[in-house]
This record gives sequence, structure tokens and C-alpha cells, in this order.
Amino acid sequence: MYGLFLLARLILLCMIFGCAATLARADGPVVEIQDKDFSQRLVSAVGFIEDPDAKWTIQDVLKQPESAYGYTARDTLQFGYSQSVYWLRIDIRNRLLHSSALTLQVRYPLLDFVDFYHVDQDGVINHQMAGDHRSLEQREYPVKDYLYRLHLNPGEIQTVYIRVQSTSSLSLPIYLSTETGLVALNNKSEWVDGAYYGIALSMMVYNLLLMLVVRERIYLEYVVCVVFQIGFIASLNGYAGVLFPQNSFITDKGIYFCSTAMAVAFIQFTRTFLQTKELLPRLDRFYRYYMLVPALALLAEMLVHPTIAAKINVMLVMVTVILLFPVALFQYIKGYRAASYFVFGQGMFLSSVMFTSLSSLNLVPFYFLAPMAIKLGSAAELMLFSMSLAGRISELKKSHFEIQREQEVALAETKASERYVEEISEVNKVLEQALQVRSKFLANMSHEIRTPMNGILGMLELIDNPELDSVQRNYIDIARRSGKTLLALINEILDLSKIESGKLVLEQNAFSLRELIQDLSSLYSQQVKNKHLTIRVMVDSSVPDYIVGDRTRLWQVLTNLISNAIKFTRRGGVIIKLDTVYEGGQRLRFAVVDTGIGIANSEQESIFESFQQADGTTTREYGGTGLGLSISRKLVTLMGGVLRLASEPGEGSEFSFTLPCCIADDADVAKIEEEERQQNDVDFSSYRVLIVEDNEVNQKVAQGILSKLGVQHIYLASNGLEALQYLRGAMVDIVFMDVQMPVMDGFDATRQIRKFDKLAHLPIVAMTANAMDGDRKRCLDAGMNDYLSKPIKLELVRQSMLRNLVDVVNIDVDSAANS
Repeated sequence: MYGLFLLARLILLCMIFGCAATLARADGPVVEIQDKDFSQRLVSAVGFIEDPDAKWTIQDVLKQPESAYGYTARDTLQFGYSQSVYWLRIDIRNRLLHSSALTLQVRYPLLDFVDFYHVDQDGVINHQMAGDHRSLEQREYPVKDYLYRLHLNPGEIQTVYIRVQSTSSLSLPIYLSTETGLVALNNKSEWVDGAYYGIALSMMVYNLLLMLVVRERIYLEYVVCVVFQIGFIASLNGYAGVLFPQNSFITDKGIYFCSTAMAVAFIQFTRTFLQTKELLPRLDRFYRYYMLVPALALLAEMLVHPTIAAKINVMLVMVTVILLFPVALFQYIKGYRAASYFVFGQGMFLSSVMFTSLSSLNLVPFYFLAPMAIKLGSAAELMLFSMSLAGRISELKKSHFEIQREQEVALAETKASERYVEEISEVNKVLEQALQVRSKFLANMSHEIRTPMNGILGMLELIDNPELDSVQRNYIDIARRSGKTLLALINEILDLSKIESGKLVLEQNAFSLRELIQDLSSLYSQQVKNKHLTIRVMVDSSVPDYIVGDRTRLWQVLTNLISNAIKFTRRGGVIIKLDTVYEGGQRLRFAVVDTGIGIANSEQESIFESFQQADGTTTREYGGTGLGLSISRKLVTLMGGVLRLASEPGEGSEFSFTLPCCIADDADVAKIEEEERQQNDVDFSSYRVLIVEDNEVNQKVAQGILSKLGVQHIYLASNGLEALQYLRGAMVDIVFMDVQMPVMDGFDATRQIRKFDKLAHLPIVAMTANAMDGDRKRCLDAGMNDYLSKPIKLELVRQSMLRNLVDVVNIDVDSAANS
């Protein structure tokens, strides 16, 4: 009995000392085990000390006072990327009434070195190694997470020290569980893993079968994405070490390879799915170049320090996903319906990647949720991508149906179009025949009218001399003006036909602009004098002397405007203005201002239409065809300007237009001056001229003009055959050749003449009443040197002789100068 009493006293003393020891060891936070199903993630109860030089041993740590330990107030124990060693301390008390088997679990498989140290009541240090840089044989438990098991009696406190060192992110999700709590925790984790890998493998197999059926490359690209994404998640969860326990390279570098390949696969899949090559070619080119970046990143990851490699890998995945998301969103906004699931899937994965990446860099809290978030984001992305592909099939079917329907509609429209084309073709044939008839009619009428007109005007020019009295000269002037009016009408009709058919070609020759304006003033001086009007010329000093352009057409426009101004002006006069303006470059501004009857605003546009004047009374009172202004506006447009009108009834009118100012170069100016000098000095008396003309009146006209020019040796031929026979036995200096003649026309005669070597360079000038578009070209193509349309004028004949006898003329002029 006394012995039992002593034993009870001894037990009581041990309990007292045990409580004292427990109180002594419980200075810091203590994890209390109060439930048999206990399972808790440890954060604030974990003390930590940083060992920057990685030199401490467990004995050094045991010597550290409680004040040396730090504790975090955050919800995650996370130190980011660091080359330091961290020592962790965890105090655990068993509050249960029975002993408890506990498991300490570090659930981040990418940590390189994890060492557990446990000092028992006898002072013995238990050491257990783990970490992905240690093979499964070196670990106590061959699983992906790092475990340490300990046993606590009721009321007992024990301390566990953990040494952690890693080139990856120092993320420390530490769980403490009882046996039943551990089973529940692992079951939850396994359910999550099973669900993720089941979804991913199902999507892979499903789309692989679709690829075999549909035979489209995009399904293979999707399967490749799934394969590398599974590899990336499996490496992140530590399964690489479990599946390849003997291969440290795969364990260490596998995650880099999988993440890099995943980035490339996602880029390619996005390009194909969103059709960037067809729809966004510039962005597609950028993506193709960017696909080199993951390859370079993988090479860098193999060479640089593991800590830097890990950061590169995180940034690569994050940047790639960020670059791909906007284009998917852009295509969705533009109405690409199949991109809707794609956008949401990519958005889910982007969110999970951003969260995981930023938390691994210790920039955001809740890193313990990262494994769950990345799996959730990945699974959502894979399912939504697969739905996108299904939507794409639906879109393709719909598109195929629409294309088929459009083809049917197009086929019907094509048949209708063919019938319409056939009808139009028949109408065109009729129109072409009508146009040919019109052209032939105009050509024949032009020829038939110009032939007698040549005789009339030519004879009038020949009989005009200073010895005539005033009455005779007045008769000649009236006849000449009437003939010129008829000739102008013919020319206007022909010009209108050329303009409307688009066959009028502008010439580009150098000429004196000031001389043209003075000639216009001189031309109308007598007419305004007869009407008791004035005509003034105002040329600004900025206007160049010589320009390049079509002098004939500019003359035609200005004469039309001046004639109208004089016609509709009863009092006052006409002003011809010329200056320069700047409208995107220097331009010439022409204006013809009169003090005439003016034009109402409502009628101003109609006067530019063919055969139109302001009203019927104007036509009856002032005459005219209404073609002048219509042709003038069209000619100004062809020359690069716009003909404008400013007018008020009773206030006169101003017609103006601007043209490009193309100044003639010095060589062109010198050539013009030389021609003018030659015109004054040349003597044609010694030249021999052959006139080939079937009409006797026109023969006399041509003879008279040449005689006025001083030509003394003139020979005649009535058709091309006579001319050919004459030239075989005699030589002449120049030939004036009519085109339409009996026996042999001018074209055939010219071709025959050119066959003789001695006549190959003989100047032949067409002198014809054919003035339609293309007649000049036909003459030159036949071998003629120049072209004059009837009625011929003395000055035009003179200029043609100067142009075509230039070599002979120069020789004679030089000889005269030397003598």
C-alpha cells in the first residue's frame, strides 16, 4: 500500500514537471490538435528564419531564441524566388485524450530540397529528406508531396523544424492532419486531379477521333495543345518525379519544355482557329515571328541559373496568353460567332495563369489556391475550346449551306446575265452599226462640204489684195466670214463627236502664250469696233512667255468665249484677263469678262449643255447652235481645269478657268524663235512642188497659195497614178497629196512612192477634206510626213513647208548668210 502511494506521488511529480516543460516550450504559437479529423493549413503558426548564406545546421537553429523567428500575418506562407535557405519551426500540442498519429505535408512538389528535423523528448534528432532534386529512393515516402509523420501523446508538445531551399518559387502550402483528416484531404485532392485529367484526356481523345473523321489540321493542333497542357500541369503538380523517378532531367527541366511547347502550340492553334492569315495578315506575321521567342526562352532556361530560368518560364507563359487574348476578343467583337467560346476559354486560362504567375512572384496572396486555379482554368479552356471547334463545324455547315444557296442564286443570276448579255450584245451590234453609219455620214459630209469650202475660202484669200476698193473688200469679208462660220459649225460637230467617243487627243507643244493673247485681241479688234465696243487685254507680269500645251484647243476655247462675249454685249466691252494662281501648284487663270446681258442663276448650268442657250428668245435674237460652250467646258476638263461662270442678269458675265502651268524649257523656246526667224528669211522660189489633186478648183486654190508664197515651179497630177508616173522621170522637193482620188488614192500612191530608194525621204503632205478622228494617223501610217485638213490656209501651208523642208531651208539660209 505504501508502495502504491509512492508510485502515485512519482507520477504526479512527472506530470508537474511535464507541464512545466510544456509551458516552457510554448512561448510561440502552438498548433492545437483538438479533433480526431483535424486537418489544417498552417500559416501564422509557422515561425521562419532566413539563412542567406545557406550555412546553418540544425544545431545552429536550435540555439536561436524564440525572438529570432518571424511570423506572417498573410494567408499564405510565400517567399517568392530566393536563393536563401529558410528554416521553419512548428510547435504542435495534442489536446486529445489519446495519442495521435499526425502527418506534416508540404504540398508544393517543385521545391528542390526539403529536410524535416524532429527533436524528441530524449534529445534525439530525427532527420528525413525530401524534394524534387532527391530521388524517390532517398525519400521516406515515394509520393509527389513531401510528408513527415510523428506521434504525440495526450497533452504532449513537439517541435518540427523544416529546412527549405529551391530555385523555384518558395511557396509553402503546409498541412497538418490526423490520419482521418489526411484521408479526407487526399481524397479531395485526388478528386480534383481525377476530374481535371479525366476532362483533359476526354477532350484529347474526342478531338483526335474528330480529326480522323473530318481530316482537318486544326483538330490535330488542338490535341497537341491538350498533350502539352497536361504535361505542364502534371509537371507543376509533381507527377513528373513519380512517373520518371530515375530521370532527374525530366523532373527538373520537364516543366520548361512543356510550357514552351504549350505556348507554341497555343499560338499555332489560335492562328488557325481565328484565321489570322486571311483576316489579319500583319498580326499573323507577328505571331509567326513570335513563335521563335519560346524556342529562345527554352534555350536560355537550359543555360542560365535555375532561379532566373523559373522567372523566364513564368513570364513566357503569362506574356503568350496575354498576346493571344486580344485578337480572340477582337474577332468576337467583329462578329465571328465561333470565337465566343474561344474568348471565354482563353479568358479563364488567362485569369488562372495571371493569378498563378503573380502569386509565384509573391505579388498577390492566396497562392495555396494556385494549383486549384490553374487546373480549373485549364479544364475550362480545354472544354470551351472544344465547344469552339464544335461551333466552328456548325459555322462551316451553315457557311457551306449559304455558299450552296448563293451558288444556286449565282447560277440563276448567271443564266439571266447570259441572256441579258446576249440581248445587250445584239443591241450593241445595232448601236455599233448605227455609230459606223454616223461616222461614215459625218466623214462623207465633212469631206463633201470641206471640198467646195476649200475652193470658196481659197479663192477669197487669193483675190484679196490691197488694190480692191472698200466695197469689194467688204463683199470679200462677208463671204469669208460666212464661209468660216460654216466651217466652224462643221468643226464643232466633229469635235463634239470626238469628245463624246473619248478619241480626242491633246497635243503637247511649246508656244508663246502672250502672242496667243495678242493674236486673239487683233482677231476681234475690227468686230468690236464695228459694234462700238472696246476690247482690252490684261496679262499679269507673273505669266510666263512660253508654255507647253495644246495651242489649238486653248485657242478654240478662248475664241468661243470671246465670240459669245461680243455677241451678247451691246454696250461697254470685253476684257481678256490672264494671271497665275496657286492651287496645289502654279496654275494659269484665264478669264473673259463682258458687260453684256448676263445670265440668270437658274439658267447658268443649262447653257453648258449641247445645243442649249439661255432661252429660246436668245437663240432667235443672237443666233448660234449652242455647241460652243458645251465643247469649251469639255475641252477645259480634258486640259485639267474647270470652266466656271459668274453672272447676274444685266450685270455682264465672267467665264474663267485655270490650267496647269507647264513652262517651256529653253530648248523649245529657242526652236520656236528659230522657226520665226526662218519664216521671215526663207525664199521658196526655187523649190519644185507637185500638187496631186483631182478637183480642179482645189488645184487652182493650191496653186494660188503656193504662188503667193513665192513658189515658181508648180506641177499638177490628177490622181496617185499620174503622180507616180511623173516622179519616176522627174524630181520635186515636196508633194501635196489629196487622199480621196479616182484611179489611185493618196494612201496607195504614197506606199508606192516609198518603194523607190530615191523617193524614200521625199516630203509628202496630206492635203485632204478628211478631218475625222483617225484620219491624221492613217495618213502618217501610210508614209506621209504631215497632214493638212481642207480648207487649206496660206499660213498653214507655209508652216508645213518650213517643217518638212527644214534641212534644205537651213542650207539655203546659211548660204545666204555666208554670202
